[in-house]
Amino acid sequence: MRRLLAICAAVGLATLMVSAPVGATSEPTLVKDIKPTGGSNPTSLTAVGSTLFFAANDGVHGNELWKSDGTAAGTKMVKNIRPYGKNSDPDNLVNVNGMLFFTAIDGVHGRELWKSDGTKAGTVMVKDLIPSGGLSILSADVGGVQPVAVGSRLFLFNSVCRACPFGEGSDLYVSDGTASGTKQLAPDQLFSSVHSRAAALDGKLYFATSSETYDGLWVTDGTQAGTHILASVSVVGDSIDILPASGKNLYFIAYQSGQPRLWKTNGAAASTKALTTGGTLGWDPREAAFMAKRVFFDSGYWDSALGESIAQLWKTDGTVAGTKPILTTPGGLGWVRASGGRLYFNVSSDISWQLWTSDGTAGGTRDMGQFGAQRATDPMAVGGDLCFTEMDWNTGTWALWKSDGTTPGTYPVRSFVGPTEEFQQAAFGSKLFFAADDGVHGQELWNYTP
Repeated sequence: MRRLLAICAAVGLATLMVSAPVGATSEPTLVKDIKPTGGSNPTSLTAVGSTLFFAANDGVHGNELWKSDGTAAGTKMVKNIRPYGKNSDPDNLVNVNGMLFFTAIDGVHGRELWKSDGTKAGTVMVKDLIPSGGLSILSADVGGVQPVAVGSRLFLFNSVCRACPFGEGSDLYVSDGTASGTKQLAPDQLFSSVHSRAAALDGKLYFATSSETYDGLWVTDGTQAGTHILASVSVVGDSIDILPASGKNLYFIAYQSGQPRLWKTNGAAASTKALTTGGTLGWDPREAAFMAKRVFFDSGYWDSALGESIAQLWKTDGTVAGTKPILTTPGGLGWVRASGGRLYFNVSSDISWQLWTSDGTAGGTRDMGQFGAQRATDPMAVGGDLCFTEMDWNTGTWALWKSDGTTPGTYPVRSFVGPTEEFQQAAFGSKLFFAADDGVHGQELWNYTP
């Protein structure tokens, strides 16, 4: 019966299949059918050196830690952390200087911090951070902030509720991979909430948080004494947000009187300053990319005279004079990515989304047009190209696309069964690894070389 359903699915998908134009170099390849009786559902794809780590369920051992070198023979389970077919559910996978850190449940200690060098013997629990037996839960993605690698150390937040007499809070931890080097850096529940991003710069972690008494941009060097609020930013007021790009400086958005401003810092109080004035940025920038010693980010505003939204692409070199928009156009600006010395982003209109590209100058910024019938999502820089997905809600399928920044070089390479919410992917050298369902094998691990 399953074979008949698979054949029917394959036939249905074939009628919707998109293919690369003549001259395209390759097509996506199934790495391994990990679970022949249905999809293994690979998640948390993370590259560490020459190894790709991920979580998958082979139907026998439960959801466990796996690794792959890109071949079927080299794709195997690392360790059965929680035996008897139960799930250890590896999560929060992070590459820390060539060592994989992650959280998992072994059935004895609850969800705790683990590390792996890719071998069974080298996959061990780092420390029982919350020693309360099987009930301990390490929630290492507080406020959407995933654990962050800073040099050879991992910084992570844990959501805590110790009987919750005053509400839930957050604890900050650091780990060098040893039990003695894994410790809490701030008093219990110091932070009432942690904002959605954190970033590393010059061996330190920067994060935005709020509490009744400590609201602002924080910095830590991995010691309790070196964990403190960056004092000169305490004037920011109601909220701040770190942009996901930096360079030699850390850039962040700080609100004053309800208006966003772009700030920068190199970690010193004297260098922490605003680059824009109030009202210059109409919308809170959320997307950014670093290219050619510049940070490019999105913003925009509402034009009441025209009665429509205006999208803007900004750039900054870290100076007030060098912080300015290079594109102003009707619509809304989506994601921003850099690949192969070019920027890619999409702009919405009333009826469609267009793919744009830029060399970082106003004259070199152009609309490439609309590709497909829907919207480009899940962008990923792979080698010198950009890969993205596009969902077709009318057919229930989605296509993987690639672009080299030219119209002829932008095309779909293959269709898969949808949907693409929480799309799992990772750039691994010159290849893109991703989880997809071809209508025959279920959700499995694939790779593609643009």
